[in-house]
This record gives sequence, structure tokens and C-alpha cells, in this order.
Amino acid sequence: MTVATLKVLNEEALDILIQRVEEVSSLPQIAIQAMGIASTEESSASDLTAVIECDVALSARVLKLVNSSAFGLRNKVTNLQQAIAYLGMKQVRNLAITASVSELFQGGDKIGRYSRSGLWEHMVAVGIAARMFAKRHRIGDPEDAFIAGLLHDLGIVILDQFLNTRFEMMLSAMTAQQVQVRWEQQYFGFDHTEFGERVARHWKFPEPVIDTIRYHHMAGVYRGPNSQLIKAVEMGNMAMTEVGITSLGAKYNRLSMAALNNFDMTIGDLSRFGEEVKVELTKYHDWLVY
Repeated sequence: MTVATLKVLNEEALDILIQRVEEVSSLPQIAIQAMGIASTEESSASDLTAVIECDVALSARVLKLVNSSAFGLRNKVTNLQQAIAYLGMKQVRNLAITASVSELFQGGDKIGRYSRSGLWEHMVAVGIAARMFAKRHRIGDPEDAFIAGLLHDLGIVILDQFLNTRFEMMLSAMTAQQVQVRWEQQYFGFDHTEFGERVARHWKFPEPVIDTIRYHHMAGVYRGPNSQLIKAVEMGNMAMTEVGITSLGAKYNRLSMAALNNFDMTIGDLSRFGEEVKVELTKYHDWLVY
């Protein structure tokens, strides 16, 4: 079988799986609308409020997160208008998407070293790390880095849900001798970055988020307008993996020395940064309960 034939078969498999995902699960349309509104300069706070308020449960979860220790607000926030006034549109958008994505984690939990709660902690931690890294290195809007970091492993979430039997087989076989994406290609014919990109595009995510999902393990090969954002998420992902907050419960991805060299960082620098993020993560306990 030729490489070209395999590529066609993989594309067909992805198309079929995307259809199945659409039939059973999707990120709520309200969260997708919120993502678009906060990314558009013409939109107002009232536009964002109107969208989130359409979902009572989502509104309640957003307010719970606003009042968590992550923000340390002195006065309790009781409505979305107040939340936007305190935090700004993009932070409230991020809260809405965080609350919505957490709903994708359904049932069950532990498979060997892997756990869904561990994956969710990793995703939140990478969001926080990407935000902190973007602030320090003056990379775009740190809140955009947060949401890209939060969603970077969306492909793993959906693989776990919709190809669970094969996913469990892969987890049982995995060793550190081969990187994660190679195991995925072996068991599925594609990896979580390819699959995540397709799901994100199908759900009409903003292009910077789509690009980050696809290239967060290989920022160096990306050629496009979102290069610095992807590098921030790549560094956040590597930092959290280095300090033990991993996507699959063990270190199945290798450090990119080229990525470190881009920012004149050593492995020690990366570890210290990861430890700083772990301290910050302790404020986000309410975010980790899905």
C-alpha cells in the first residue's frame, strides 16, 4: 500500500469519525459564539453577556469560576456584567469555554497511569503556563494564549470518548521508547493533533486555536501568522510535562531543544518555570472539578 493510499484512507477515517462526533457530542454552540464575540473588536460586553445568559447552567458555572480563589476578588460577583467589568471580555470568554470543555469529560476516569481528571488538569495547567509565558515574553494577548493552551489536547479528549477501546489498547502498550504521536499513528492511523485540528475546524474555532491544536508539538515547522502563539503553548506544554503534569500520566513526549533555544532557555529554566506554574495552579482548584 502506497503512502498516498494510506493518506486517503486516513482522511476517510477522520471524516467518518468527525461525523460520529457531531452526532453524539459537540462543544455547546454558545461557547463557540462566545469565542467568536470576544475575538471581534466590534463586539461589546453586552453581546457577550447576551450569549452566555442563554445557557443558565453555563452562566452559573462561569460565576462560580469568577468567584474562585484564582482571581481573589474582594467582593462576590453576582452577574455577568460585573464579571466582565472586573475581568474583561476575554477572561470571561475563557471561563465560559473552560466550563463548556469540562463538560466533554464523561464518566469513568482511570486507565493505568492515565486519568481523565489528570488530562483536564494538564490542559488547564498548559493554559495557565501559556498565559504566563506570553506575558513574560510579550507574545500577543495572554488571554488568547490561555485559551489556545487550554484546548491544545482537545484531540485526546475526543479520541478517549469515541475510540475508547483502541485508546485503552494503546495506553496499555505505550512505553517511552516511542513518542506519543507515533503510538497514536500506529493505533489510529492519525494522531491527536490531526484529529483535534479537524474537530476544531468542524466546530468553527478561531484559526489561531486550530493552528495551535495542530502544531503544539512541532511549532518549528509551522509557517503562518500564529507562530509566536504556538511557541508559547509548546513551551507551556513542555514545562508542565517536565514537572509531571502530563496528558497521559507519563512522559511520552521529548523536549525540543530547538524550542528552548528560541527563548535562550535551559532544561533547568523550563523546570523552574513549570514549578512556578504549579504554584499558580493551586489557586484553580474549582476549575479542576468537572
